[in-house]
Amino acid sequence: MHHHKTTLWTESLASFNERIASSSPTPGGGAVTVVAAVMGASLILMAIDVSLKKQEIPALIQLRKQIKQQSDTLVAYADRDVEVFEHYMKGLQLPKATEGEKQYRKEYLRQATLNATDIPMAAAREISKILKLSLPSLPLIKKSVMSDIGAGVYLIHAALKGVLLNVDINLAYMKDNILVGTFKDEQRRVLTEAETLAGEILGRVSEMLGA
Repeated sequence: MHHHKTTLWTESLASFNERIASSSPTPGGGAVTVVAAVMGASLILMAIDVSLKKQEIPALIQLRKQIKQQSDTLVAYADRDVEVFEHYMKGLQLPKATEGEKQYRKEYLRQATLNATDIPMAAAREISKILKLSLPSLPLIKKSVMSDIGAGVYLIHAALKGVLLNVDINLAYMKDNILVGTFKDEQRRVLTEAETLAGEILGRVSEMLGA
């Protein structure tokens, strides 16, 4: 986990929640959805751990390790989402009296917008990987913790769709049509893949729970 001046991960849940509800623009939708995805992943890790208590299944131990790595990667994205937005806000404050200042400000904001789009796009990719790794774990999970898998997957899938709205809002400000097209294509690909994976996992969870 990369620590810098501030990280969301050391504050209490109560204070994090207070800050979300306040009028300050960060932490916003990006950071909150990533945190939700991390918690969803933790529910899946818990279900795996409970299942491993009975017997050590090498395949499940390996999947657990990979899901944990993915989750750790996401932890950093929550902080980075806050950072890139604050960076953008700083750009808005730049002076624009002279032609040179205007140019500099424009270029700064263009780059800041690109970063603020890259981060949620990358986060969505990482979130989708957690769904991909969770699917093969299902046959090895105890029935008693299947509901935790289901709850985790609902959270993860919702988080992925939510974090991609941050991509949408930024694309609305982007002038480069080719770049916008590239982002939209990838967005569609990640959404479709996640939809399929989540559907398959939740279908199996329902079957196992007899729902």
